[in-house]
Amino acid sequence: MTPSHAPRSAMRLLVSLALGLLTACSGSATGECQGTLSGQAVSWPIDSGDTKVFSTRSERYGTVRDYARLLYTSGEDRQFGVELELGVNSIEREEGPRIVNLRGSSTGITTEDPAIVSWQGWISDETGSGTGFMDPPGIPQDVTLRIDRILNNSSGTFFNGSFTYRYADGSALDCSFDIES
Repeated sequence: MTPSHAPRSAMRLLVSLALGLLTACSGSATGECQGTLSGQAVSWPIDSGDTKVFSTRSERYGTVRDYARLLYTSGEDRQFGVELELGVNSIEREEGPRIVNLRGSSTGITTEDPAIVSWQGWISDETGSGTGFMDPPGIPQDVTLRIDRILNNSSGTFFNGSFTYRYADGSALDCSFDIES
C-alpha cells in the first residue's frame, strides 16, 4: 500500500465499522436463563433492549466479523451475560445446529473451535458494568454453546440457540436466545 492510498483505506475501514455498528440488531430478542446459582433457583429473562448481534465487514479482505451480546436481567437490577465474537464469515451461512464446547480457566473461557473467536462474561450491577463473571460462583468450569441458526440476508439477521454454564460448585445455568432484526 502506498502512502497516498493509506487515508482512503483507513476511511473505508472506518465506514465499514460504522455501518456494522449502525446495522446492529435493534429488533426483537427473546429467551431466558434458568437453573441454580450457588444453591438458589434462578429464572432470568433476556434483556431485549441490550441484547444484540451485529457484523463488521472488511471490503479489503472480504471478511465479516460477527459479534453478539446476550444479556439477562435478574430481579435485583443486575445483568448477567456474555459477549462473543464468532468466527470469520460465520453469519453468512446457515448450517443447522452446531455444538461448541468451551472450557473455563483461571483467566476466562477458552475454545479451540474456530466458530468462536472470543467469549467474555458480562456483569452489571449498581457499581458499574463490564466483562467478568458473577462471584460466587466465579468462572464456569465448562460451557456448551448450541447454535441453532445464524443467518444474515435480505430478510434480516437471525441468531438463535442456547448455552449452558456448569460451575465447580455444582451450579448450572441454561440460557436460551432468539434474536431477530
